[in-house]
Order: sequence, then C-alpha cells, then structure tokens
Amino acid sequence: FLVPLIALLLAYDAIVGEEEGGTLLLLLTYPLSRGQLLLGKFIGHGLILALATSIGFGSAAVAIALLVSDLDIWLLIQSFSRFIFSATLLGWVFLALAYFLSSKASEKSTAAGLALGVWFLFVLVFDLSLLALLVFSKGQLNPDLLPWLLLLNPTDIFRQINLSGLGDGSAMNGVMALGRDLPITNPGLWFSLFIWLIASLGIAHFALRRRAI
Repeated sequence: FLVPLIALLLAYDAIVGEEEGGTLLLLLTYPLSRGQLLLGKFIGHGLILALATSIGFGSAAVAIALLVSDLDIWLLIQSFSRFIFSATLLGWVFLALAYFLSSKASEKSTAAGLALGVWFLFVLVFDLSLLALLVFSKGQLNPDLLPWLLLLNPTDIFRQINLSGLGDGSAMNGVMALGRDLPITNPGLWFSLFIWLIASLGIAHFALRRRAI
C-alpha cells in the first residue's frame, strides 16, 4: 500500500512542478535532452526510494534477528532481500508512472489528483473489480485467462513474488489465489515487473517529448 503511494507523491510534480516554477525551461537551455533529464530525475528519485526502503525494512530484519530466538538467519535474509528488492522495483514502476502523469498534466493539482487515482486503481480498485468479475460471471469466464489478468497490475505481481516465496502458496487467498494457476515461475514474475518498469519509463519519455514547453 505505502511504497506505490510514496513513489507517486515523490515524483508527481517532477515535470509540471518544474514547469510552473520556471526551472524546466532553464534546464532545457543546457545541452540536455528530455530523455537525459527524465533519466536523471529517475536515478535521483530511485536511489532515494531504494535507500529508504532498504533502511526501513532492513531495520525490521535486524530487529527480528536480534529479538527472535531459534531463527533461521539464512531464511530471514533471503525473505527480506526478496521483499526489499521487489518493493524497490515496484516503487520504481510507480515513479515512472508519476513522470508520465506529470508530463501529461497541465497543473500540479491535476497531477496530484491523477496520482491518487492511479494509486487507487492499482492498489485497491483493480483487485476488487477482478473479484466482482469473478462473482458476476458465475464461472463463465475462461479459467485459463483469469490468472494472466494479474500481470496487468504491478502490485499483484509484487504480491505474487513475495507470497510464492513462502513455499506452498497457502498464503494466497481471495483474488491472489489465482496466482497459483499462473504458469509462470518466480523469475518470470520478476521479468514481468521489469517489463512494467521499462514500459512505464517508455511512455513517460514519449509524453515528455510531446509536451509543449
């Protein structure tokens, strides 16, 4: 819930805010392409998000290691590493989506509203809509198609990566139970999240190049 929201709030004004402040036009007077500008912002925001995620969840891992007895340290390191890396990658996806929204919006307030809308869509509304689709279709939908719909949501991919790491997949319930029928291994889920990142950066770059400044 929090990582996508933080990423969106971190970067929703990255383009439109710079334009309203008059600094975007100044930056573009330098020998700097719009793609380089976008990449620089992404590297800066991405490192901030990665550092915050690593410190936050890493501190929890250290606390668990110190306070819990009879603990499998290797399993703890493996689980938290997977969680931190996947959370960071998820945050980067939403950073890129925020750049796209910021490039399309004409005002900061509009970009903020769109960012919150995207958060609601992917974190809350998507799964509820999929669940409603399952209920109202009364099993008439193609069961082979349904698990693939989870790949249309980066937050669901993140959940599958971490829940599947628990072992037998018994932790998957509700809509996420569809992930047990998805014929993709864990590396495939990681690859899908990377595809989301590349695609989101691509549409952000396209929107920024077409923006009239």
